[in-house]
Amino acid sequence: MQIPEPMLAAPVNEWALDAHTVAEPKWDGFRAILARREDGTVLVRSRRGTDMTRFFPEIAAPLERLPAPAVLDAELVIWVDGRLAFERLTPRLNRTPAAVARLAGQAPAAAVVFDLLCWSDTDYLTMPYARRRTDLEALFAAQALKPPFNLCPSTSQTPVAEQWLRDWVPLGIEGLVLQDTRAKYRPGARGARGWRKWRVRHTAEGIVAAVTGRPARPRTVLLGRYDTTGRLRYAGYHQVHLERLTAAPGGGEAATLPRMPLACRDQERPETGRHGGGHRGGAGSWWWRSPPTSP
Repeated sequence: MQIPEPMLAAPVNEWALDAHTVAEPKWDGFRAILARREDGTVLVRSRRGTDMTRFFPEIAAPLERLPAPAVLDAELVIWVDGRLAFERLTPRLNRTPAAVARLAGQAPAAAVVFDLLCWSDTDYLTMPYARRRTDLEALFAAQALKPPFNLCPSTSQTPVAEQWLRDWVPLGIEGLVLQDTRAKYRPGARGARGWRKWRVRHTAEGIVAAVTGRPARPRTVLLGRYDTTGRLRYAGYHQVHLERLTAAPGGGEAATLPRMPLACRDQERPETGRHGGGHRGGAGSWWWRSPPTSP
């Protein structure tokens, strides 16, 4: 049995549901194709084709109880204290069996299943999403599947999707995946009709406290935000891709940054205050450390 590549989703800036569009939550985890072959062996394969079976034994073991052949499309997630914990997934990779067993015992993974690619003698790749979804629900019912397998919610109702975003985004859901109910499953395709993803975006204002590169054309800006006590705390950094910066009054090397989206990568650092410079972590790196600063 040939295991298909996962179908990919094209990003969109807006979302809407209609007669042929349904929404599913977008999970923050590892995309995985789950398979039980005709010979009874099982496979947990990543989006890029890596065999992850030995790193997720708590997923592989119950796969052996599915009727063969069966192929599911899913997202591997880990919940910690009621929130998605993506950072618990990466340490599973390239570990010894003993280490994997220990990590699985501490924070077991779950598989959120959202598509059916093969079941028994039926190949679902050429079937529309609506049929695949109906038979996926039937598979869950017929096999009485339960955790670690979870059926991904799906809705055609805008108020339901909006409620998901209100309730689940604080728990780690990234947004929505939009499915065309008429679309076939196209392995490896991105942007084909049928799969779109909409991400929740959070915006905030920050103070540029330091830069890497020349001030007139920085490569990276370090951002800070004042907390409730008046301390300037490190909030994240932004890689700058700007054609030009506006020179500060009086000329010279100083410049002011134009308004731009702050797509920051948050970093948890205990230090507060102004920036510093050096070579921690490589040439051109930076660090953040100083006494408290007032507005």
